[in-house]
Amino acid sequence: MLDVIFKRLNAGKPVLIAEIGVNYYDIARVRGMSLLDAAKLMVLEAANAGIHAVKFQSYRAETLAARESPSYWDLNENPVTSQRELFSHFDKFGAREYAALAAYAEEKGVEFLSTAFDEEAADYLEPLMNVYKISSSDLSNLPFIAYQARRGKPVLLSVGASNKDEIVRAVETISCGAPGDSRTGEGRSKGERRYSHPFAGAGKGEAEAAGRKRRASGRTAPNERKEGGDTVNAA
Repeated sequence: MLDVIFKRLNAGKPVLIAEIGVNYYDIARVRGMSLLDAAKLMVLEAANAGIHAVKFQSYRAETLAARESPSYWDLNENPVTSQRELFSHFDKFGAREYAALAAYAEEKGVEFLSTAFDEEAADYLEPLMNVYKISSSDLSNLPFIAYQARRGKPVLLSVGASNKDEIVRAVETISCGAPGDSRTGEGRSKGERRYSHPFAGAGKGEAEAAGRKRRASGRTAPNERKEGGDTVNAA
């Protein structure tokens, strides 16, 4: 796998990451292309523009949004009133498609990453990425943060629309859950932990349950609060 992001960051250089998200659905519709071909086209355009990395969003509607989650958009533009129904139109990719995109991105010389919104996605993305990207929508979903941090990969943490206490707790969760330094990827001594956080040992299922409970209020849109705002390299 290409390791561009943290090599540049550790060298004090800026990194340009193209947020592709799920925007290839519109390109596929307008141009009459397959979803995979449209996604690859966006990777190619990013590479040709000199971008260092491309980022997608990996989720399933049923784990991203509670069934009762209401719309937050202009119904005159989109009459769908359920977040789960809307997101179900953009969740067709899984492990096979993201593996193909990761291989294509490497072929074009850009690093691949995708924000995981559930444990299944975090699992199948793990061998495809050098760094985990955590959405600001999951900043307070500490079990899910810990679930990813235990892999020991560097973490890019979005903090848009968050307060200082939320950021501190998320960074502490990453620090105590990760076996390596999340800024450099370098390992710590066996058993060493900088913090003792109650969610460091969160098991599979806890993270997803916590996310669903928090998202029942309807604050779940991956392309709204989720991927915007500042990003910190969590230590």
